[in-house]
Amino acid sequence: MCALPPAVHRSIFVVDVAGFGDRCRTNPDQVATREGLYRTLRRDQVDARERVLGVDHMHTLRTRHALLRAVASQGRYAEAEAGYRGLCEAQTRTLGSDHPDTLNTRHDLALQAGKQGRHAEAAAMLRDVLKTRAQILGPQHPHTRATLHALTELTQPPIQP
Repeated sequence: MCALPPAVHRSIFVVDVAGFGDRCRTNPDQVATREGLYRTLRRDQVDARERVLGVDHMHTLRTRHALLRAVASQGRYAEAEAGYRGLCEAQTRTLGSDHPDTLNTRHDLALQAGKQGRHAEAAAMLRDVLKTRAQILGPQHPHTRATLHALTELTQPPIQP
């Protein structure tokens, strides 16, 4: 059962789902508008969760992660990287360095470094995440395999036809 008053709980939920109906799903001219709307909604959601749940609450941290994925998807890698670094510090402090959410953030942080051309740094971070994920989740877990795939893509040159 939710410990929040119903009105507060509903307002956080509305921020979760508002604005993503059919009205902006199919029109290619609205892609930038949709991404901006998504980022705005996620930012509003982060603000609401920080205010109601606290900055270190697991749901707040997960919402920050979703916002950073939206930022990264727009090619704003430096901004996303800075956000992931701060999020990783908060998650390590509250959840621990081996928590699956922290490992997700570390994985995404490494991807941002790689997208900015810092391949050696990204590979080292991915190797560390891979080792930890294999120990915690097992070698066949989808997240472990995703990290292995990212590391392979980063370290192997593309095949030329």
